[in-house]
Amino acid sequence: MTPAELDALERPVPKVRVGRARKGAPTERTIQRETIKALAKLGLWCIHVPNEGKLTGGELARWKQTAVLKADGMTRGALDLIVMGTRGVGWLEIKKPGGVLSAAQLGFMARLDRLGIPCAAVCSVEDAVKAVREWWS
Repeated sequence: MTPAELDALERPVPKVRVGRARKGAPTERTIQRETIKALAKLGLWCIHVPNEGKLTGGELARWKQTAVLKADGMTRGALDLIVMGTRGVGWLEIKKPGGVLSAAQLGFMARLDRLGIPCAAVCSVEDAVKAVREWWS
């Protein structure tokens, strides 16, 4: 990253909400699983990127685990799903309605955009299918 890009990451970022929060809305996990099924019916292959899991042990043990994961390629802000098909590759971030994108996720999406790789943040299966169809229409 350039110095200007690093400086930009340190500036406060306004909250970016995905959809509108509503009582009884499905969880992100439920939306993600249903999205994977729906996209598979369209002939697309999705891979989940488990980027931030629960670490165990004390502070030193968690620090060591984080260092290993970063060395293995873990990237802050990586989106939830890689979507692949015959027309290309894109990324989806799944949020529950009203969910907030982190600064790292916004930065990751900006990087994808600069590379010409389609990406979207969605809060429903319908939004995910619509985004993917727009990428490759």
